[in-house]
Amino acid sequence: MPAVDPALVRAIAYALTGAEPGNGTVARPEELIAFLGGTETLRAHAAATRAAGKPWPHPVPESLRAGLSAAQLHAAIERARQQVDPPPSRPVRRTAAPDADDLRLLREVPPHHGG
Repeated sequence: MPAVDPALVRAIAYALTGAEPGNGTVARPEELIAFLGGTETLRAHAAATRAAGKPWPHPVPESLRAGLSAAQLHAAIERARQQVDPPPSRPVRRTAAPDADDLRLLREVPPHHGG
């Protein structure tokens, strides 16, 4: 596995928590969520931040972005965000034949359609 820039890990940590990580930082982004308190802790922080009307993930200050590729940083933050706060899953479509209620709704036509 290629070496990961410690500055990238610090920037991801800031995006997730809004604070620079303390001592004992981790070497790989994969270990970062556990180091920062785990998924549930970060999910609660994200909810509280959004409830306060602030953006989450937190915008990373320029001092932490210096020297990092914008695309690499964005991709890394997005991967971490999806681990903490995954997007809602798509609804599952029924494959069964329409029942009586479905058929009734299909037959209904709004009055302006002259049905």
